[in-house]
Amino acid sequence: MRKNFAILVGNGFTLDFLDHNKSGLDSSKPLSNFGSPFIDYDEFINDMPSIKKHLIEKNGEDFKLIKSFYETNELSSHEFGHLRQFLALSYSKFQSSIEKYNYDNWKWSEWFNKNKSNLLCSISLNYDLVLEKTFDNLDINYFRVGSEEELRGSILLKPHGSIDFDMPSYAIQLNMPKIDRLKSTTYMNDAQYVRILKKEALLYPRVEADIIPPMMDNFQKKMSWIERQFMYYECISPVIAKFVIVGVSYWEVDRPEIDFFLERLPKNSIVYLGAEKPYNNAIKKLIEKLFSLNIEYYTFGFKELPW
Repeated sequence: MRKNFAILVGNGFTLDFLDHNKSGLDSSKPLSNFGSPFIDYDEFINDMPSIKKHLIEKNGEDFKLIKSFYETNELSSHEFGHLRQFLALSYSKFQSSIEKYNYDNWKWSEWFNKNKSNLLCSISLNYDLVLEKTFDNLDINYFRVGSEEELRGSILLKPHGSIDFDMPSYAIQLNMPKIDRLKSTTYMNDAQYVRILKKEALLYPRVEADIIPPMMDNFQKKMSWIERQFMYYECISPVIAKFVIVGVSYWEVDRPEIDFFLERLPKNSIVYLGAEKPYNNAIKKLIEKLFSLNIEYYTFGFKELPW
């Protein structure tokens, strides 16, 4: 009997990749150019005056500044639209800067290569493409549910959006130069699925940047392409034997989604949780959740592997 497994990754997964390559970058610092002197936002930041004034030029922790910003701007506002565009563009800059990095000999790459025949489902809460590039490098077939990608291989869910997602061209067409799209940000247009952007298009503003900002509730859960992700998971979850969690903070705003994945696991499944001791309060809450579900679980150190 095959031991199908699923894996849920968060920002810690990308941080581990950056550490493997001794990059000095920090994927949790988009307002600080990810700690790189070679990443800049010159070509678009002046067209986002509120982002420049209230985020880029402010001092403080990036994610907390972003949280304060979206709490003072309506979801349908131009400013909030710019925030999502900024996140899509800044993380695209980040992705471009790490394209040269090596996936070979990275412990997670070797682990996926060893276990790829049993990979059933991956879930990424990240906007970047580190998980996708890992699979591409290993010739692991996958498709992002809710996108236009061909249904082949294992399923990959990205409920918080991705830097290469955009509205399909049939849904909305903006007849203006690409950079001028920032003058016409759009919001919550449900086109049923998302289009996958080519590499050369990642540094242009999206028609609609369907990205959930850090530390924010997923207000897009009712959009068709995201609903489809949870529906797919619900269909395949009964045959998941192992569920791996790595680099996930279990913030309060993410708990409903993470709990959804955990609550649908078979009672005889095993959860492998990557976390460093001493556990912070969020990880303690996650362990309490696993205990309440009566699911067997094991923990492993962040520098280790689940098996």
